[in-house]
Amino acid sequence: PQSLRGAAHALMAETYYALPDIAGGDLQLAIDMMRAARQRDPDNPLYARLLAGYLLDTAEDSEARSILHEILTMQADAGGLQLRADQLQAASDLATRIGDTDLGQQLSAQREKMLEDYPYLQKRSVVSAMGHFGDKDPMEDPG
Repeated sequence: PQSLRGAAHALMAETYYALPDIAGGDLQLAIDMMRAARQRDPDNPLYARLLAGYLLDTAEDSEARSILHEILTMQADAGGLQLRADQLQAASDLATRIGDTDLGQQLSAQREKMLEDYPYLQKRSVVSAMGHFGDKDPMEDPG
């Protein structure tokens, strides 16, 4: 179990988070499982960012903000650079969601520096999911 470095707990957390209540979904269990994942792999920016997002759903803005600050100091080994760059973008979006534009800008600036330092990293555009298309509705007539 330790060799999985929190992956099993993170998968359970994502499952509890994604399922509706009637099907066994439970936000508090998702938070508990993601905390367990972070205990096993405390330097994983994905686990940190997901936990921050879950906490925002419970109005725990101060703890979420603290976790987002932790993401700023996390180091990535060569194999985790893309993961870190991706999570910095998502963490920046969460910081903006809680109204901390300064933190959001710090996270974005760190991501931009990574993209400069490692030009082989993918920039990955933000994509819509599950019917949320921002200002570009794919069903809209382009003409």
